[in-house]
Amino acid sequence: MTQPQTKLRAHAKDSAIFIVVVLVAVLAFAVYTAALTATLAQEVLDNAVEENTSRADAMHAVLNGQLSDEDFTQINTADDMDTELYEELQARLNQIRNMNSIRYFYTAKRNVDGQLVYVVDGFDRESAGSDFRRPGDLIEDEMVPYISQALAGQAIYSQEIIDSDWGHIFTACYPITSNETGEVMGVLCIEADMEGTYTFIASRQQTLVNTGIVAGFIVLGLLGLAFWRIHRIRAREKQDQDAIVEVNKRLQEALTESTEHAEVVSALATMYATILQINLVDHSYATIDSTPLVSSVVGKKGTIDDVVDAVLDTFVTESMRGQMAEFFDVSTVAERMGSSDTIMAEYRDTHGRWLQSRYIAKSRDAAGAVTEVLYCARDFTDEKRLELDLRDQLQKAAEEARRANVSKTSFLRRMSHDIRTPLNGIIGMMHVMDRYEDDPAKQVECKEKILHSADYLLDLVNNVLDLSKLESGAMELEHKPFHLGKMLLASLPVVETNASENGLTFVGGREASHMVHMNLLGSPTHVNRVLMNLAGNAVKYNRPGGTVKVYVDEIASDDNTATYQFHCEDTGLGMSEEFQKHAFEPFSQEGKQTTTSFSGSGLGLSIVEDLVEKMGGSLEFTSKENVGTQFVVTLTFDLDKSAADPVAIPAPATGVDVSGCRALLVEDNALNMEIAHMMLEELGLVVNEAGNGQEALDAFKASELGSIYFIFMDVMMPVMDGLEATRQIRALHRADAATVRIIAMTANAFAEDKQACLNAGMNAHVGKPIELAAVREALATCA
Repeated sequence: MTQPQTKLRAHAKDSAIFIVVVLVAVLAFAVYTAALTATLAQEVLDNAVEENTSRADAMHAVLNGQLSDEDFTQINTADDMDTELYEELQARLNQIRNMNSIRYFYTAKRNVDGQLVYVVDGFDRESAGSDFRRPGDLIEDEMVPYISQALAGQAIYSQEIIDSDWGHIFTACYPITSNETGEVMGVLCIEADMEGTYTFIASRQQTLVNTGIVAGFIVLGLLGLAFWRIHRIRAREKQDQDAIVEVNKRLQEALTESTEHAEVVSALATMYATILQINLVDHSYATIDSTPLVSSVVGKKGTIDDVVDAVLDTFVTESMRGQMAEFFDVSTVAERMGSSDTIMAEYRDTHGRWLQSRYIAKSRDAAGAVTEVLYCARDFTDEKRLELDLRDQLQKAAEEARRANVSKTSFLRRMSHDIRTPLNGIIGMMHVMDRYEDDPAKQVECKEKILHSADYLLDLVNNVLDLSKLESGAMELEHKPFHLGKMLLASLPVVETNASENGLTFVGGREASHMVHMNLLGSPTHVNRVLMNLAGNAVKYNRPGGTVKVYVDEIASDDNTATYQFHCEDTGLGMSEEFQKHAFEPFSQEGKQTTTSFSGSGLGLSIVEDLVEKMGGSLEFTSKENVGTQFVVTLTFDLDKSAADPVAIPAPATGVDVSGCRALLVEDNALNMEIAHMMLEELGLVVNEAGNGQEALDAFKASELGSIYFIFMDVMMPVMDGLEATRQIRALHRADAATVRIIAMTANAFAEDKQACLNAGMNAHVGKPIELAAVREALATCA
């Protein structure tokens, strides 16, 4: 073999070895690229699922205590979208959905046919288009398994990301239980858009494919080059050397292209601001990507132990440095990770931002211990603040629920005591009456005590209802004409009588009051409620031989308004300085002995304060133990310019003679029917009866024209209620349908209930329990 041939073969052998080395390097790089891409892609997906799971749990925790039974039972069809309940709940869901970047946020349940249907869709109705679901719309098939499991009482997360017609969706479904029965009413579903995450992963996977294609072409080119070199082994040395130069040139281009693809791989972790590759065996590291500040501290590479202190001082707030020093200790990372692929820690930096640090396993030894990791860090301040805000809301909601439960228990305990006390008096006196049935004096005494207990019980019910309406915001003030002098003439004699019965002296009254303007516009019912509550306490917490003083002074006026001070003073037990701090709290009682048989519910002053505040007035008081208490309520009213102040106040009407008039009494309760029947006959009326609104309507239709002069109508009755019966009677085509006097006789005694009766066509209203004086007044009003 000639020397040139030997040289050629040596060159060919060297070229073949070089080609094999480059081929192995390209294949190794391709495998490394694929492994790193798969690891980071899975990390991106796991992070997205973890974030969505945490966010969904927090949203469910906030809403679970706010959703009530009626949110599922009262919303069934698209017609319910116009209700205030639906609009309020839909707006709340839409607001939370927007705050959390959630795609779908809705409630669902089974309808009467057992089908899974939407209840409230949290989408914005105007911008959602065809994606918006109305109450009663059927749930899509892909969601049925998840919602069914949630209705069975199990919170369920999608084990795989649903690939729906509109893209990849992460789904979480939670059961919502009834506050009253504990049964599952429906479900809360949260669907987060994962399309961006999958698009990101797909784009990086496409990069991997492109890299593989390039590597494949390189491999094929190298194999072709090797084949070509074997068949050209006998060519001239110059040509071979030129070919070798060309091959080296192409290899350099391939290596350059591989380096560029390595930079693309580092861009896969765009969600992380810092990425380091750390060798856990020798504690060396290399920076893959970082911010300028991080680079200034850690540089491009080095030993991790040399930079830990600088990292802690620069990036970690002082209170968390001990915790993060343990996390950054790479000598324990392999032990802490174990078989897990990642561990994570959260901390605040020196500027108050929240950062998340994570170790991701990159390689393991034969025993499975981690030997190399990727360290990644990112700023997640916005997500952390949202998490903390939701946690605070959850804690506040839990605390409010706890306080509400304590208040409910206290309320029930007090009500049980305060209701049972007068009931015990009523029941006990009835037994005493049975025992002394031949003793008329004892019978009269027992009846008075029974009536006294019943009055207290009625006052307690009224106070509880007033307090409930005030706390719920349902209390509505009137703005109607009233005569202040007449109101005082009607109410103050009641106080005087109550004081006299308890051995007290009443002073003041209408004669001691100074008022220039009498015709006012306001809410006389609530003004009287304030005055009577204060006067009632003045009597109750007085002492034998004491004094109660009630009067009114007009202190200012202009062309449109007048301002009054209502004074209530007593010489009673007074309040301690400590109790005065809590005097206006509901159910607050000092426990002092009263002049009456009952200590009261502790609601009166709370109601007075709320009513005065609602009427735009002020309330002041002074009190001293064993000396007495003085209350001053200041209220301003509009002047009623349509009425002239009379020189003298007319005496109240004494009533009208209705003897012999025929009346129809409509009442579904037999005991109430008997009581009302007796009272009406005592007034001289001839009474016929009807058990509900339909019977009343039929009886009126069947009566002779003008034969029925009065109809006393209950409101809440089966078959047909009193309001509907009144409307149908007024709509009849007969002359007396418009003139017959219809008087409500009902336990619905609030201002809005009275107005509803008048709106239906009734002439007057008498509240239960029925008092003969109230019936006479109603007859006088409409006779």
